[in-house]
Amino acid sequence: MSKSVARRLALQTTGREGDLVAACIQLLRARGWFAIRQNVARIVLTDAKGKRRMIRQGEVGMVDVLALKRDNAWCVQKLGEMPAPGFRSLALGLECKRGMAKPTAAQLVMHKRLEACGVRVLVIRDIAQLAEALR
Repeated sequence: MSKSVARRLALQTTGREGDLVAACIQLLRARGWFAIRQNVARIVLTDAKGKRRMIRQGEVGMVDVLALKRDNAWCVQKLGEMPAPGFRSLALGLECKRGMAKPTAAQLVMHKRLEACGVRVLVIRDIAQLAEALR
């Protein structure tokens, strides 16, 4: 990664958690990963008669970023083995946190569920941490 890209990513991660999420997605995509933001939200809708209803988007506790990459050489280097037959992608889940914030109980449960499916889950506090994990 060039110094200018690294500097730009560092500047993007000086504020909100959302800035860190965006920088992580940008770095992953620059390294050849398919990375998407996993938004979880509750939306309250009110119809013409004033009746309110809530719609939940996403799964409670889901990681902030889900990334996939096909890279057998990386598996050998990092895991010491080739992926199992039929396993064609690496899966990475990122939980982005600022400062001393910790994952919620629901997020920890989701991390375990994802790890049981072969997803490597990382709690990321700054972009340098992700860059190091991807080496």
